[in-house]
Amino acid sequence: MKVVNPLPRMPRYAEARRSTMMGVAKAPKRWLHNETDILVPRFFALPDHPYPRLTVSSVRRKVAWVEKQLGNWRPEIILCHTLWPVANLAQRLATRWSVPWVGVVHGYDLDVGLGLKGVESNISASVASCDLLVCATDRLATIAGGLPSPPKRLA
Repeated sequence: MKVVNPLPRMPRYAEARRSTMMGVAKAPKRWLHNETDILVPRFFALPDHPYPRLTVSSVRRKVAWVEKQLGNWRPEIILCHTLWPVANLAQRLATRWSVPWVGVVHGYDLDVGLGLKGVESNISASVASCDLLVCATDRLATIAGGLPSPPKRLA
């Protein structure tokens, strides 16, 4: 197993705005955790996503970097933990390698992201393109199932 954990480029002072981002600014590009290789491609993102196209473009450009870091190793499946914005990377890699990809939603993507201009279309497209969408709650599964293009499979 290998882990690809895309993180936003972020100055240290910006970490204080969100507790979930502590340590992001100084995270190494690659590290080992319990004998599992962790790769950390960086993407460009601004707080509150005023220009989502810039973020999506930055994430998509990381495909070649991830492939180079993985060498000849290829996964049997890709698990994308949170859709915005890294599902774009998961989808591109899954298509290139002809493997399924699974999206996981805890809340932000469907509760907040669907209400953000420019972000909602990316989240909706990710929901529709994943081979399986795993939702943390039945409420989130109901939201995902009610989208104009629902996921192929929902759990």
